[in-house]
Parts: sequence; structure tokens; C-alpha cells
Amino acid sequence: MKEKILGGLETFAKAMVQPLMYLSSAGILMVIGILLTNDMLVGLLPFLKWQPIQIFGNLIYDSVMSIINNLSVIFAIGIPAALAKKEKHKAALIGFMSYFIYLITSNTMLTSLDQLAQANEMLGLIGTGQATILGIQVVDTSVFGGIILGCITGYVFNRTSQKTFKGALQIYSGANFSFICMFFMSILFGVIMNFIWPLAQQGIASLANFIKNTGTFGLFLYGFLERILVPTGLHHLIYTPFQFSDLGGVLQVGSETVAGAYAIV
Repeated sequence: MKEKILGGLETFAKAMVQPLMYLSSAGILMVIGILLTNDMLVGLLPFLKWQPIQIFGNLIYDSVMSIINNLSVIFAIGIPAALAKKEKHKAALIGFMSYFIYLITSNTMLTSLDQLAQANEMLGLIGTGQATILGIQVVDTSVFGGIILGCITGYVFNRTSQKTFKGALQIYSGANFSFICMFFMSILFGVIMNFIWPLAQQGIASLANFIKNTGTFGLFLYGFLERILVPTGLHHLIYTPFQFSDLGGVLQVGSETVAGAYAIV
């Protein structure tokens, strides 16, 4: 039993690494983009002011950020491909399509229940518990949604991709059957997450309050969690409440109350 659990954890760890293995290269490219557009460096090296260089620097930076901001999508594609025993390319494609179905389900649920949050002029959807992913407004599960759905897709694909039918149903064999299964699984996942994840967000907010109110130990816990969650992309769930809520301080500006360290700065 112990070996089975450890084997499962090892498989999961390897699947998690696959989507992240390119981030080190992406980080180097991002640094290049930052250096090319850095005001101090541009002041020291006037030739960097040349517009094509500035455009190139911004292009590098924005391109890398588009990857980082869509890690959930990358996990939804990369994890099924890593977990699939055969036809990994088909598992990846089904993972991508399943993620789209999940996003549409989440958006449809929010729309039907009249729960779509209105974006703030300054902060957008930050602090509302919702986010825009691939142009679709959904409940913000960060990369967590992509990781869980990716694992589900990989498991379902391995269990169903060898299924064969006879006669007129033969066309639905193999990966087609896997897609049909994931179609309904993705809808179910989207519905469940719309109801469950807000509770998880409340738990995160409670943790942030605990960190704030426990002094030195809270500071240690904040740093520890923020660092250990970096590989999964969930670290922003720790610092975001401090940046964009009253946990980060409140400032009265005329008749308007501004909350959060980021907004105040």
C-alpha cells in the first residue's frame, strides 16, 4: 500500500514538472526584456532608446508574461500528456478542450445565477474571487483548476482510450470515447468548483487573517507558504489578500476608501 501511494505521488510529481520545465528558460528571456526596457540601463546606454529595441524588449516581456499568466491552461494540457501511457498528443488535446468546456461551464453558471462580478476601474476583478481566463470570466481557481482537471483528464484518458466499439459505434472508440467522457466530466467539474471554490477562498482569507494577527510566527508562516507554493503557482493566493484587501491597510482618500498595500502605493 505504501509503495502504491509513493508510486502515485512520484507519477504526479513528474507530471507536474513537465509543464514547468520551460519556465527557467522563460525567466531568462524575461530578464532580457526587462533589461532592454529598464530606465536606468537605457540612461546609461542611449542606443537602447532606439524604438525597435524598445518594442523588441516589450515584446519579449509581454510574451513571457502571457505564459506565466496562463499557467492553468498549460497545466491542463501538460499534465494529461505527461500522465498518458499512449497517444500523449491526443491526451493533451483532450485536456485543452476539457479546460475550455470547464471555463464555459463556470461562466454559464455565474451568468445564470446572476453572480458575474463587475470589474473595478483600478483593480479589475482582483478581490472579487473571479478572473478572466482566455477571455472568459470565471470563478478564479488560479492554477489549481488546471492541475486538478489535468489530473482527471490523464486518469480518464488512460482508463478509456483503449475502449473499442463495434458496428456503427466504432467511430466513438479510443480517444473519441475519452473525449465524450471528459466532456461531461468537465461540465460536472465546472459546476462543482463554482460552489466549492468560494469556500476555499474563504479559507485562504482566514489564513491571511491568522498570518496578520500572529506576529513573528505569522511572518514566518507567510514567507514559508509563499516560497513553498511557488512551483505550483499558488503562492499568489498568500500575498494577494495583503496586496488588494484591507489586510494590507486602508487609506481614506477624500470620500473614497482605498484598501490594500498595492492600491495604496
